[in-house]
Amino acid sequence: MAVPILIYGSEVWVLRSWNESRIQAAEMRFLRAVKECTRVGQIRNEEIRRQLNMMPILGAFKEYRKKWSDHLLRLPLCRLPSQVRRNKPRGRRDIGRLRKRWIPEQADESHS
Repeated sequence: MAVPILIYGSEVWVLRSWNESRIQAAEMRFLRAVKECTRVGQIRNEEIRRQLNMMPILGAFKEYRKKWSDHLLRLPLCRLPSQVRRNKPRGRRDIGRLRKRWIPEQADESHS
């Protein structure tokens, strides 16, 4: 599959559940085309992945993000990507909008 195309730049995406759903839908649309089956055939997604020997794309996203995070931890503190990762946003956003965070763990710590 064109995994590199789909995950390009994903190390800095803020993924929401609806984003994940759309990514999975795009993945399955592609896999069904490769397998030459339609949704009318009622073949489950897991079965198509098993037959094509493919792991879910979200697993690839998580691996890619983990590798990028590990890389940032090894970078010297003077490098810009390292500084951006350690930055904590200040200020307020509109009502109902959360502050963007690079590290999901920071979100849990701020609410404690």
